[in-house]
Amino acid sequence: MANIKTGWIFYPEGAGPEKVWDSSPDVAAPRPAGPKKFKRGFEVQVIGNALIPGTQQALGLREFSSTASNVITSILRMHAEYEAGMAANAGKVPVYVCKSVKPITGSYGVNYEPEFTLTQWVERARVPEFDAHAPTPARKPDPISSGPQRAVRVVGGGDMPNDAIPF
Repeated sequence: MANIKTGWIFYPEGAGPEKVWDSSPDVAAPRPAGPKKFKRGFEVQVIGNALIPGTQQALGLREFSSTASNVITSILRMHAEYEAGMAANAGKVPVYVCKSVKPITGSYGVNYEPEFTLTQWVERARVPEFDAHAPTPARKPDPISSGPQRAVRVVGGGDMPNDAIPF
C-alpha cells in the first residue's frame, strides 16, 4: 500500500487509461477539463504468484487501478488496516487475498465489491519487484517507509506512505 496513488483516471474504450495524479495526499489535482469523463480513482502495485490461466507464467507485478466506488470502498478498508499495522510491521509489506466478492445492487444494476483479507506481513526484501519498479523520488524520502514520495504526473508515479487516501 505504500505505493498507492490517487487522482483522476479516464478509461477510454479500446485504449489504455489516462491518469492525472494528485500532488499529495492533502491536495487533489484539479479535474481535467474537456469532454472526457475523468473519475476519482487509485492505482497501486500488486504482485501475484498465481499462474496466468493457460500458461506456466506467474502473474507477477501488476498495476491495480479502478474508479469504481465498490472497489474504492475495499481499498479504503485495506489502507486503514495497512496504516494501523505499519508501526508493528516496519520494513514489511502486507499480503492481502481476495476471499470473495459481495454483490451490491444500485441504480445501475448489480456491481461487485471485492472482499480482501489481510493474511500476513512479509519482509519487503521478499518482494524486490516493488523496489525495482519504484520511481525516482520527487522529494526527500519519508523516514518511516524510506519509499519515494508522490509528485504530480500524468503517467507514472510515486508513493503515498502514512497518509489517508483522498477520495
